[in-house]
Amino acid sequence: MGAGVRLLLVTDDFPPALGGIASYLRDLYGDSPRLVRPPFLAALRAIRRTRPDVLFAGTLLSSGVLVFLASRLFRIPYALHVYGTDLTTRRRSPLVQRVARMVLRRAARVIVISDFGACAAAELGVDPSRIVKIVPPVDTERFTPAARGSGGPPLLLTVARLVPRKGHDTVLRALPLVLARIPDLQYAIVGEGPERARLEALARELGVERAVQFAGAAVDVVPWYQSCDLFVMMSRDEEGEVEGFGISFTEAAACAKPAIGGRSGGTAEAVLDGVTGLLVEDEHSLADAIVNLLTDRETAARMGREGRERAVRELSVAAAAEQLRRVAEELTR
Repeated sequence: MGAGVRLLLVTDDFPPALGGIASYLRDLYGDSPRLVRPPFLAALRAIRRTRPDVLFAGTLLSSGVLVFLASRLFRIPYALHVYGTDLTTRRRSPLVQRVARMVLRRAARVIVISDFGACAAAELGVDPSRIVKIVPPVDTERFTPAARGSGGPPLLLTVARLVPRKGHDTVLRALPLVLARIPDLQYAIVGEGPERARLEALARELGVERAVQFAGAAVDVVPWYQSCDLFVMMSRDEEGEVEGFGISFTEAAACAKPAIGGRSGGTAEAVLDGVTGLLVEDEHSLADAIVNLLTDRETAARMGREGRERAVRELSVAAAAEQLRRVAEELTR
């Protein structure tokens, strides 16, 4: 992380846990020292023993609260990672919301992943001069294009936790309209979550269950991206829970796949509308976009190339890690 800078990351998310936040923190911190989901008192003892120069909290709650208290006890500055839903959710009690605001406002730096997140943090009272944007990087040596070998039917893909705000149900509702024009289309859903039973029931209700594969969680999602023709995730605002950026969009882009996203939160920064993919509003516009990209191979291929080039040019892991190093060095001064 840089000669002479001792940092400690305290986080609730880190590999081998799956998910976008875990991947983001792994790419930024690599092998830097970290505490993952520690018991509260054990974490305080570890911080007192190691005496880092800077503390980083991987999540607002609960690791952010722990880091806030450790910062006060040991007089160590701290930076706080936030994402989107953690800033905008309306599913917190007034007390928890006050604690979240306190942790945010006392942070020496608040690290956001999009302009949407920066605006949300500022609205909660964070001094804009303390906000730093580090866009989620993508490992373009791991996420890389590969030719489809199966020659099978067109494959639509979503990689996301099965929760309402990810919009799997919108995609399912669009499928009858798409299948009427592309009868052999297949839709793969990679991920697990509390919505699975409801989504399976919805697929049966809509009569599209034969075209839908619930693949469950995958440790390695790269082969899924490489084998699909089109990536889709119809994120939406669900009681203040929004998409802060959408790491899976850029993972698909790094594999040279065009993407379709919902107009929510920071999605417009992950999917460049008309360049690396399309942004749509509902199941009707989604169905049209899917059909258009699956039948206009030239446009789909161009968007895939643009996405890959952008990932290599702007979203490198090395550049994001360098931004983090600069934050740590600033705080030691």
